[in-house]
Amino acid sequence: STQSTWLELLTAQSYWHAFTSFLVFATPTLTSVCTFVVYAALGNTLDAKAIFTALSLFNLLRVPLSFLPVVIFSMVESSVALDRVSAFLTAPEVDVNAVEQSGPRAPITISYAVFCLKKKKET
Repeated sequence: STQSTWLELLTAQSYWHAFTSFLVFATPTLTSVCTFVVYAALGNTLDAKAIFTALSLFNLLRVPLSFLPVVIFSMVESSVALDRVSAFLTAPEVDVNAVEQSGPRAPITISYAVFCLKKKKET
């Protein structure tokens, strides 16, 4: 049950990662196409001057736009990790009486032991 749930979560994460990887490569092209479609739909004329100027500006934005899906994916992963750490840190403390302590006061005792440190010979 837990393993199948874990596999479902890994599968969903893999699909999300594939989708964001696709967006990394498709975002600059989709942005250019959508901008030209909206520009033309508003009644403006698409001439070479406007197209080449816009393409050069979109080329400057290509790297930041390509990192946007990666940043979103990292933010989602960070949010999940923060929720897990927060749940761990705000969990109630373990009851001291829940653990039975019998025997010596220390959980591990060493009796009749000799410890020594040997120097390495200089070569």
